[in-house]
Amino acid sequence: MINVFDGVPDHIVIQYACNLSISPSTKLFDVSGGEGVLQISTSDGCDWQVVTNQPWIRFSNNINSGSGSASVVFSVPDNADGAPARDGNISVRQGDYGYGLHVIQNGCTYTIGSPDYEFFEYNGGQSRFNVYTPDTSCSYSLETDASWIHLSRLPSLPSVTRRPPDPVMHTDSSVRFRVDKNETSSIREGRIFVKGSGLDDAESFKVIQDFLQQGGNKKPDEKEPEPECTATIEPRSVSFLAFASSSIFNVSFEQNPGTCSWSPTADRDWINIISPSCNCIVMFYESTNYQPKIFWW
Repeated sequence: MINVFDGVPDHIVIQYACNLSISPSTKLFDVSGGEGVLQISTSDGCDWQVVTNQPWIRFSNNINSGSGSASVVFSVPDNADGAPARDGNISVRQGDYGYGLHVIQNGCTYTIGSPDYEFFEYNGGQSRFNVYTPDTSCSYSLETDASWIHLSRLPSLPSVTRRPPDPVMHTDSSVRFRVDKNETSSIREGRIFVKGSGLDDAESFKVIQDFLQQGGNKKPDEKEPEPECTATIEPRSVSFLAFASSSIFNVSFEQNPGTCSWSPTADRDWINIISPSCNCIVMFYESTNYQPKIFWW
């Protein structure tokens, strides 16, 4: 400003503009939250005001205005209960000018350990799978679309202190489940869903179960069992006179008669097997000393 008296300048006043800068321009928080510091650099006597567009960004001691260079401390609470990632802004205003700090906070994500499926035999059983999240403050719920799958809860971190009520699970834990016997006539599938509150999508674990096939279930490399073959011979003995003669005995099988194979042999050279037919054997007896002999089988 220049004051003029009788056309001669009296004195000159020079007023400098308030230049302002902030640091940092971006701040990233994990799920558990924390504190951050916004550095404001400006000339003495230059006033400023800070505001935010998100209620979860809070200024410590409610200090949101000042003059000259300063440090503004702010805090962000945990982003728990399965909430997704979020962001907001802190604006530093000076007159008609504004400068912004972008605040970003990670959310809860859920990953099912590999493999994300399991195959059960028809008689069912028990098993478990792991769920991984980025922070212990994350929690999730469990659901299944199959009535034959039963869920239980097994936290794996003993340090977790804030445990929500069932059926909500803490993070970094194992999900234990039980599968009933499959009494249907077909293979069946079911899913276990892992979902954080506030999230639209859910991760899932697939359960596949075989059924009891007719004749029993066997593995692909398992051979068919040998049939049970117990022979019945009738008569059990026969007696011959001294001269040559022949006789017949019958062979029968009570179980699996069509699949049991057999062949006759004689342990004496004077017994000749003519031929088996219709499950019977014709034997020819020849005696050289004309003495009676008895043969048992």
